[in-house]
Amino acid sequence: MPELRRELKISYLKVAEYQRRGLVHFHLVLRADGPEADFSAPPTWIDIDLLHTEFLEVISRFQVVGLSGQVIRWGSQFDIKNLVDDRSDLRVASYVAKYATKSTGDSIALARRFDYRSEIDELRIDPHLKEMTMMAWDLATRPDLESLNLRQNDNNLGFTGQLITKSRHFSTTFKELRGSRREHMAQFNESDPVAGTFVYDGRGYDDPRASELAELLHKPALKCEKWPEIGM
Repeated sequence: MPELRRELKISYLKVAEYQRRGLVHFHLVLRADGPEADFSAPPTWIDIDLLHTEFLEVISRFQVVGLSGQVIRWGSQFDIKNLVDDRSDLRVASYVAKYATKSTGDSIALARRFDYRSEIDELRIDPHLKEMTMMAWDLATRPDLESLNLRQNDNNLGFTGQLITKSRHFSTTFKELRGSRREHMAQFNESDPVAGTFVYDGRGYDDPRASELAELLHKPALKCEKWPEIGM
């Protein structure tokens, strides 16, 4: 590996897509460049075909042992695509954004963790999502699954991983994005900053029914510029 790193730099970006059937699909963008920091041209001996062949080899050999001793490996459902063309940057961004924003439901009820099982039971969401959330909560009571921290991720349907992971040099960081935004907004802020104190005011809707009502009232507002007049 040290010899390879002197000639080649491999970058990756992975997005996790949670499906309704309870499985997680991983979408991976893999890129090969020269060893320099500015993404120089890769050596001539590596190309798309070689990356394709090596990736198939990894898929066929990779396996892990589950908590119950079962062997987990890749199945037959995988697809490898070539994203290299004149619009590579746009295609990669669109590909990642598609799955990063994809959701199994349109409710914000699962945007927070739950402290009690009754909170899940009172949710007014899609019955399938509710059942999967409840299952993650109940499976957390099994001693052999304690290490998975399912109770802390029941609102994520039990998925304990990160939505997006990437090589540090593949793209920008959230810190750099916040800095750029701060510099951009500074030019529109002519007044001096005002010292103040932030205090905790609340976390939003404690009653799931209130959250559902707010969403119900909000959706019509998005479809029209103003509320229709109601005659008496």
